[in-house]
Amino acid sequence: VAILGASGLGLSLGEALDRAGRPVVMLDSNPQHCRTAEEAGLPVVFGNAVQERTMLRARFGNVGEAIGLTANQVLNSVFATRARALFRVPDCFIAVSQPGAGMAMELVEDGDARLLFDGVHDVERWDVRWRRGELKVERWSFAEEPEREEGESPPLIGELFVMLVVTRAGFARPMRADHVFKAGDEICVAIYAPEYAEAARVLEARGFVKPIEVAEDDPASTDATPA
Repeated sequence: VAILGASGLGLSLGEALDRAGRPVVMLDSNPQHCRTAEEAGLPVVFGNAVQERTMLRARFGNVGEAIGLTANQVLNSVFATRARALFRVPDCFIAVSQPGAGMAMELVEDGDARLLFDGVHDVERWDVRWRRGELKVERWSFAEEPEREEGESPPLIGELFVMLVVTRAGFARPMRADHVFKAGDEICVAIYAPEYAEAARVLEARGFVKPIEVAEDDPASTDATPA
């Protein structure tokens, strides 16, 4: 899995996939972001990620999933487009911060890319939260779709949390907006710690059960704090 954007949600996603046993490579043009990824134990390539030579250094011939995850959704779109055109990467994902018309949503609507996470999220806001140490990353499991009154919609997620990874039958993949949950699916979710109680309420109202109990030294349930 190749991820453009080695900070905030990008780094949190890379770490979650790495813990799940998925090989990951991070790409970023910011030296500090690259150092942080290295300190987290993730392979990282420094450079302009939309240039072919940078993709070659990242061994894109072996990449099965390419993810554009910066606050610039045009850059995310170009990255996904180049990955598919130059290296025939089968699955491309784009983080979208602003819904509506634009290159990113056109790619999603045309089936050339998937909308990353559970939907649109403000990537820059989450980067700020990450720098402040306000992210808590946990595993939750989907139990069943709750019964709702006729016409009732599930509670809005907003920016309370971001579903990073979904695991089914032991295989972890980046979360995508069109994922249809089945009982037993497990998610790795980044939660805005200052509003944890409300985030947990929304998760439970959407059919997820409380975090799986893990040992205190298990890295799968930790505060995602930058180095």
